[in-house]
Amino acid sequence: MTVTLGKDQTSLTDIKDAINKQQGSVTASIIKSDDNTYYLALTSRDSGTTNEMTVATDDSELAKYIGFTKGGSNNGMTQQVEAADAKLNINGVAITRSSNTITDAPEGVTLNLTKTNTGSPETLAVTKDNAPMIAAVQAYVDAYNSLQTTISNQTKYTAVDQGSSSQNSGNGDLLGDGTLRNIQTSLRSRLSTSAQGGGSISLLSQIGITQDINGKLTVDSTKLGKALDEKSADVVSFLSGDGKTTGFATQTSNYLDQILGTNGSVQNATDGINKTLKKLSDDYDRVNAQITATMARYKTQFTNLNTLVSSMTQTQNYLTQQFANMSS
Repeated sequence: MTVTLGKDQTSLTDIKDAINKQQGSVTASIIKSDDNTYYLALTSRDSGTTNEMTVATDDSELAKYIGFTKGGSNNGMTQQVEAADAKLNINGVAITRSSNTITDAPEGVTLNLTKTNTGSPETLAVTKDNAPMIAAVQAYVDAYNSLQTTISNQTKYTAVDQGSSSQNSGNGDLLGDGTLRNIQTSLRSRLSTSAQGGGSISLLSQIGITQDINGKLTVDSTKLGKALDEKSADVVSFLSGDGKTTGFATQTSNYLDQILGTNGSVQNATDGINKTLKKLSDDYDRVNAQITATMARYKTQFTNLNTLVSSMTQTQNYLTQQFANMSS
């Protein structure tokens, strides 16, 4: 990391700010010792011998204060914490790392080293934790069963009492809806369809997930736990597959994306309903306008007819009066 200082940047604060502005592998801070004594402290962001620090400057006067080379005789700075590697032995294998956090020895296990224990070895027991996988499976089952309950409520049919002429208001709002029926049928069919994951497991029933007579899913936790203990890789392969086209969970997710997407069946059904509502509204407006025009025409005709009747009545009265005069 190279830091360039201007001629007016001569204070410890200027040097600290210039270093930190680089946002590199070294950070700088100022330590106040007493009222008249201040120190510039440089700290490496990364640990280990591969990240040992050397401070050099092409200004000979400045080098008297901030220059440092390991083993040098004219260092302007002193090293307070020497760079060192973490060293440990795992199952007879010597391990060396520049960091106290080790993520690949053994693979899949993270070790955070907090102190030395030379002569007092620790025993590390690595056990499989099935709880997250079981919770994820149960979450899917609960979501699926909740969906089935919603579908049942929306498509519920309540028979009308014999002899009654009124429709029963207890029917679901989506009774007979083809889109919902197709979605439900497709989701149920996937439960018994073999998912090509590549392992020995190809059906939900093999990991303890079965469907009851009401279409709800149940989980045999003992069977699921055994499958995770003995064939965890096959369970993952069955559920995830290649993450694109194979695997039960992947295929189900892809299908849900299709039906819930902007061009999916749910959106298409919604657009169709909105289109029908718009047409009904337009039809209503058109018929209402026709009725209004007809009423206006009838009103005009009635007014004209009333005027005609009044005129004829006057004529009749006049003729009657004339006939009466002639008779007398």
